[in-house]
This record gives sequence, structure tokens and C-alpha cells, in this order.
Amino acid sequence: MGSDFNLVDSIQDEIAANGWTVRYEHDDPSGFPYAYTIGLSQFALPEILCFGLDGPQSADLLHRVALRALETILAPNAAYPLVHGTVMADLFGDGFPTAVVEVDDPSTHLMIAQTLYEEGTPLRAVQLCFPDAEWLWPWHEKSAVFGELPLLGQPPRHLAP
Repeated sequence: MGSDFNLVDSIQDEIAANGWTVRYEHDDPSGFPYAYTIGLSQFALPEILCFGLDGPQSADLLHRVALRALETILAPNAAYPLVHGTVMADLFGDGFPTAVVEVDDPSTHLMIAQTLYEEGTPLRAVQLCFPDAEWLWPWHEKSAVFGELPLLGQPPRHLAP
């Protein structure tokens, strides 16, 4: 129990110093590692998560998307990037797209984030999804990861097969 409190204290310290932090999990039952932000909720933003990238890649991606979302709070004409169905084509090289999917039940994968918020406070989250090597989204039945990579919300209608 003491180590859990140390972890939560450490995360709270990081959030106090940096505004948010990224937590990497490598033991999901799906076999896909994932990472998620903790702390964006204090800015009235959803937490962000992604599956399938290694620790440094996912941390870099989540930090860049979090910064972009925070910039929209400060810049009134900026496009808010964390809306279900938004596709961002500038996060990876070669225009490789990233789609935003609203997460149905964030508490199942963002356990530590959930413990930091008061009971009854709704935790919102979005999942960043990427197409496979054939440019098929993970919800497309011919995708290399269809049925394997966790999809925590409904696919955007305009991207559905």
C-alpha cells in the first residue's frame, strides 16, 4: 500500500511542477502497451491515451497533443484538436493521420488518473488512433489490428468502413 501512495505522490508532484504527466502501461490484457495523460482534467480538458507505441514515442505524442489542446484555450481562433472524429495529419511524418475517439469509460484504463479525482467527478478521455501499414483504421475489419487493439469508444462515422 505504501508504494501506491508513493506513486500517487510522485505523480501529483509531477502534475504540480509541469501541469500534467504521462503514465505508460505495458501489461494491458490486449498485449498492446498504452500511455495516458494525468492532469489535463484540471484544465477542463479530457485526458488523452494511445495504444501500441513505445514509451518515448507515446510520451512525445501525448505531450505534443496536450500542448496543442492547451494552446486552444489561450488562442481563441485555434482549432480545438480533441473533438471526437478530428483527424490530425501533422503529428507524424509523411502526413500519417491520427484520429480522435471519445472514450466511453475512461476509468477502465486510466486507473491512476481516476484515483486522483474526487469520487463523482466525471473523468473524460479521448483515444488517439492510427491506421495500420495499409492505412486502415483499427476498426476496419481488414486492419491488421482489428479486434486486437483496444478501441475504447465508437469509431467516428466519417471514418467508419
